[in-house]
Amino acid sequence: MPHELFYRCFGLYGYRFLKVEIQGGRVLIHVRRNKKRCGVCQSWQVIQKGVKTRVLRTVPIGQRPVFAVVEHRRFFCRYCRRIRYERLGIADAKRHYTHALEKYVMGLCMRMTVRDVAEHLDLHWATVKAIDRKRLRRNVPKEETLRKLRYLGIDEVSVRRGHRYLTTVVDLERGRVVYIGEGRRTDSLEPFIRRLKRLGVKLQAVAMDMWKPFAKAVRRYYRRLPLVYDKFHILADYSRIINEIRVDEYTRLQGRLKHLIK
Repeated sequence: MPHELFYRCFGLYGYRFLKVEIQGGRVLIHVRRNKKRCGVCQSWQVIQKGVKTRVLRTVPIGQRPVFAVVEHRRFFCRYCRRIRYERLGIADAKRHYTHALEKYVMGLCMRMTVRDVAEHLDLHWATVKAIDRKRLRRNVPKEETLRKLRYLGIDEVSVRRGHRYLTTVVDLERGRVVYIGEGRRTDSLEPFIRRLKRLGVKLQAVAMDMWKPFAKAVRRYYRRLPLVYDKFHILADYSRIINEIRVDEYTRLQGRLKHLIK
């Protein structure tokens, strides 16, 4: 197998190709670590004390699932005086899939549902969900990113029937979601605003609709911060008030109009 395909396509860096075989429609790539090193201190002074086989799911070839059959060796380290298995490097501990497959699934989850990805790759739903959760955690803004916030947009979105909502906060300068809270109450937004205040974030303005719990959460920590209300909600309120005035005036003048008509 060409090294370019072996490394770049399957991400098996640091491994040596042994053989490949086909079993029941599955592609099995047998590999072994190139170098012998302690899995704890990374010392080269090791003595092999056994080996076990680990089968890791990796990137598929078309419709064929591909597995890396790894010779996972156990070493005694003369330096730290411990017996440990060597580090895999291509997969996280206690996982049955490689980093290459993990990256592939993350890319699919950005365009497909978790259930669709699981059916497409013939993976368990929980496995795909765990990988997607890892992707989402990686995208959570770090403190240095939050300190750069200046203009925020706050709104709620309906996620299910029965008035179930999520509160979303967007960085208006970069167009990125920086926070999602469950519900649309004051305490749905307050933990994020409190965190910004603790980090010393100097907000310039916040855009929102005229939902009072959001304004209350912001005002609790940024008293003088300008709140920019959505013009569509303002116009809707004006229309409602004008209609109420029109109805009241019609009711008040209804008797006079009848008198004038006679």
